[in-house]
Amino acid sequence: MLWLTVIIAILTHKMKHFFCPLLLHLTFLASVQNPTDKGYHNSLEMNIKPDSVLVENIVSFSKMQSQEAKSRIDFTLSVTNLGLAAIPDLGLANRMDQVHFLINGDEIPLMGLGNGKEIIGGDRTIKQNSIQTFTQSWALDKNNELQKYNGLFTTQWTYNGIKSTMVKVNLYDQTAVIVHPKPEILVDSVILKRPLNYTNATTVGKLLEWLNTYNKFEMDAYYNVLAYPNYVVSGETNAIVDERTRTLSNMGIDLIWDSERLKFYIQLRK
Repeated sequence: MLWLTVIIAILTHKMKHFFCPLLLHLTFLASVQNPTDKGYHNSLEMNIKPDSVLVENIVSFSKMQSQEAKSRIDFTLSVTNLGLAAIPDLGLANRMDQVHFLINGDEIPLMGLGNGKEIIGGDRTIKQNSIQTFTQSWALDKNNELQKYNGLFTTQWTYNGIKSTMVKVNLYDQTAVIVHPKPEILVDSVILKRPLNYTNATTVGKLLEWLNTYNKFEMDAYYNVLAYPNYVVSGETNAIVDERTRTLSNMGIDLIWDSERLKFYIQLRK
């Protein structure tokens, strides 16, 4: 039995030297070709060019059978790869890092971004001329999270830093309208072309910031009376607009309400 043990030991030693390089080679190939590897996805992100990716914002309403919520709103992100190279998909891992949802310009954390399929399409990529979508839904009952926006707000998606079109949503009319690019004439206080002294600049900034956090439905109804024939703007809103408008006017600044973006801008008088 001693001679058999020696032969087995010799064969094991020889096979060990034979298989080690092979195993190392296979491990190296797996690390290079594994689509879940971090370096692999960094290279995918380099393939993303704004003109080769179409990022769309789709808002839709649908009926529900539930007695508490008669309807539902769906916010859908659609990503189309128009380029030659593959780009990251909308699976769970990529979604968490690369997709953001904005309401009134502020990022809103979505529970759906952290739930769902880990991989869409098999290798975490969107191939050439392929489309993938992700949808976040809300039931429009009296306790839904969107109530804090008073039924009127704008939405937008970003995918790897590429912004979708902005959409203005009206929950009362259940309508969604695409917002067009902002006219250059509308500016924020931080990019005024004519300098103001420090006190005035601080006042303008604070007024504009405060006005843009006010009830957007009330503001839109104030400036677009014909669009809300059955709605009466509150006395508080009338007083607020009159006072702020007068304050800015005394500085030579006009207050402008952008009904598409549901946001105030200012314009310096020439």
